[in-house]
Amino acid sequence: MIRLVVVTCSVAVLYLMLMPTNQAAAQEQPEEREPSGRVVARVKLSSPNNEEKPVFAEAGDILTLISVKGKTALVASPENRRANVRVQDIVTLEKSKKLYNELIEEDPKNASLYVSRALVWDLEGEKKEVINDLTVAIRLGLKTPPTYVNRGAAYATSGEFDKAIADYDAAIELGYDDIAVFINRAVANFSKGDPKAAAEDFTRALKVDPKNEFALAQRGVAYQRSQEWDKAIADFSELYKRDNENIEAVSSRGFTHYLKGDSKKAVEDFTRAIKINPESPLAHNNRAFNRQILGQYKEAIEDYNKAIELAPKYALAHQNKAWLLATCPDDKIRDGKQAIESARTAGELREWKAITDIKSLAAAYAEVGDFDKAVEWQQKAVDMAEGDAKSGEEEMMKLYKAKAPFRFAAPAPK
Repeated sequence: MIRLVVVTCSVAVLYLMLMPTNQAAAQEQPEEREPSGRVVARVKLSSPNNEEKPVFAEAGDILTLISVKGKTALVASPENRRANVRVQDIVTLEKSKKLYNELIEEDPKNASLYVSRALVWDLEGEKKEVINDLTVAIRLGLKTPPTYVNRGAAYATSGEFDKAIADYDAAIELGYDDIAVFINRAVANFSKGDPKAAAEDFTRALKVDPKNEFALAQRGVAYQRSQEWDKAIADFSELYKRDNENIEAVSSRGFTHYLKGDSKKAVEDFTRAIKINPESPLAHNNRAFNRQILGQYKEAIEDYNKAIELAPKYALAHQNKAWLLATCPDDKIRDGKQAIESARTAGELREWKAITDIKSLAAAYAEVGDFDKAVEWQQKAVDMAEGDAKSGEEEMMKLYKAKAPFRFAAPAPK
């Protein structure tokens, strides 16, 4: 019943939302005050000093605000053209929905207006409206990679992963090969429970940018979830090779070694993690877990104690320690009274919502010979257990009713 904290690099949701603004312009230093970000042209803006392009922006175009001085604003177009305009002729993107409603009413077949309004809906968190506007834009003929990617992002954040993947597919079929679309599709595949497809997409992302550490880490996670242990270990090893201070990489590799059944290598990696950060309670807890598997009980207790010293409210470390003290096959390690104290601490910290805390307390009472209490608490575990786990809890109950404590099996001698 000892638990190992999953310390793998987690798959992060990275959904791309393409914005029709020039990022270089957005990073310019303002002349008078900090820029407020994206703004929208209320009316057609002219560029009188440019005979080739006399129109600077159409009504509804999104621009980047560079600076404001009095009643004049310096703005940049997506092409990084600049112009001084009247402040009254622009509105911030956040407050532009009314403007877009009016413009769409005047020109309902202008697909770009729906795309721009979708950005406003996105700022408001209205994913359904984002999807509706982008769908209209596509129906009106704006079947471009950014439109599909943006709608895919909205579908993904709404939990509609199959539709998101279909949109990312459409963008890729149109020749879009930006690394973000492969990462987005990988995340969608992972989220729908297909880590193998996710790994394939992260591989495609790495072909675009072989040095991308995010894609490499996430592919390692995907391989891990699909139980391709050696491939996962290879990816985490590459990350650790690039940076031997990367505690997430070496900890993820350690966890994968554990999943593969190699606790010796897991201990080695968690030891490396502790060298990187001696103050990591998680690394101490995870090394303890694997030390127990190897039969290194004294060292495991030391690690649990260190984890608790570093994080007194670390419930899992308290629970793990309680289980080891209550059920260890080594008589020199068991300490029923301390096990009761540790199990109670874990249970109180987690408000008795974790079945492992309840089981640990039942086992601790059995260790001190209080089988009435052991049966009482084990019944709570039986009641909480679901599915196949319930039969295991019932077998434990039979043991306590027979006034026998539980002992986990010692590792086989080599």
